[in-house]
Amino acid sequence: MEDIEQKEEMWSSSSPSHKVILWGLIIIILFLDSLLVIASAIKRGFLKKEVLSENSNFGFDFKIIMKQ
Repeated sequence: MEDIEQKEEMWSSSSPSHKVILWGLIIIILFLDSLLVIASAIKRGFLKKEVLSENSNFGFDFKIIMKQ
């Protein structure tokens, strides 16, 4: 029981510099992860344009059906 109380006291009395370092590492890791996601999206062709037909200049074909 004393062991748990000592651990809780240690975590609650951590210095602000430890918290700043921890938050800094978390932010850096999340930033690098987001850069990895963006790079993989570009690599897979997120910005590539593929024209499917000669009729339209879009990346997909669509038909407009007008009711009479």
